[in-house]
Amino acid sequence: MEQWIAVSETNKIWFEQRSLAWKLSGAHKSVDGLDVDKALAQVHQKIDTIEQGQYFAPKHISMINRFTKWTASAAAVLVLGLAVLFLLRKDEPVQLESVVMNEKSNEAVVLPDGSEVFMNAGSAMQYAAAFDKKREIANFTGEALFEVQSNPEKPFQLLLDNLGVEVLGTKFNLRAVPGSDTYTLDLIEGKVRLFTFDESPANRIEQIVLLPGERGVFDLPSKRLSRSTAVDKNFLSWKTGILEFVNTPLPEVVKTLNRVYGLDIQLASQHESLRLTARFEGETADQLIESLQTIFQFEVIRTDSQVYFR
Repeated sequence: MEQWIAVSETNKIWFEQRSLAWKLSGAHKSVDGLDVDKALAQVHQKIDTIEQGQYFAPKHISMINRFTKWTASAAAVLVLGLAVLFLLRKDEPVQLESVVMNEKSNEAVVLPDGSEVFMNAGSAMQYAAAFDKKREIANFTGEALFEVQSNPEKPFQLLLDNLGVEVLGTKFNLRAVPGSDTYTLDLIEGKVRLFTFDESPANRIEQIVLLPGERGVFDLPSKRLSRSTAVDKNFLSWKTGILEFVNTPLPEVVKTLNRVYGLDIQLASQHESLRLTARFEGETADQLIESLQTIFQFEVIRTDSQVYFR
C-alpha cells in the first residue's frame, strides 16, 4: 500500500480521503482492546486443520465456550476484512466527487446545494456525491472563495487538518496551502465558526466565531486558533486582479506579490524602509516588477527561480 501511495499524488489523495472517512466514521474505535493478530492466528490454524481433514471439537468443551471462541475469531476476521475492503475497494457506499483546479479560472464550481466555489490555481477539494444529505467538503487544499447558500437545517462544513469550518450561509476566502505553517480564513459576509478537533469533528477542542472583516488563523504546529482585525486588504487579489497599497512598507508589498503571483522576490536590506502607495489592476507579474523598478530605480537581477531588487 505504501508503495502504491508513493506512485502518484492522485493515489495519495485517494488514500488520505478514505483514511479521513474511516476516522470520522468512528468505526476504528470498535477494535480497541482486541488482539487482532492473536484472533487471526487462531482462525488460520482452524482453517489449516479443516483443509487437512483433521478438525475435531474436543467433547469436554461446552457448546457455549466453543461458540464464544469462534465468535471472537470471526469478529476479528470481519473487522480486518471490512478495514481492507474499506481502504482498497473503490465501490464503497460513500461516493466522492473530486475537483482539481490546475489553472486559474473565473468560473465557479457549483455544488449540488447551489453554493459556489471560486478556486485558485493549484487548489483541490472533495465532497460527497450525496451532498443533499450532508453538506461537507473534505481534503480541501489551496485557496478559494466560498459563497455558501443558506440552509440553517443543514450547516455547511469544511474539514482540513484538525481544523473545521462551519457556516450557515456566508462568503469567505480560505487559504490552506500545503507546506504552510498557518491556514487563514477572511470573512466577507455572514458568520463563520472555526473549530479544532483531534480524531473526530464531533469532539471539538477549541472554537471561535468570526464576524465580517475578521481573519481567523489556524497555526498548524500548535493546532491553535486566533483572530485578527488587521486584515490584508489584498487577500482576494488572486481573484479580482486588483492590488492596492497605501503607504505600505516595501517588504510587505514584496510578500504580497510573492503570495499572489507565486514569485520569489528578494529585497536588498537598504530598501526595507521604503513605502509604496499605488493601485495595480490586471497587471502581469513582469509588468509589476517593471513598475517597481521604474518607481524606485531598482537594479533587477533575475535568475531561473528568483528576482532580486538591488
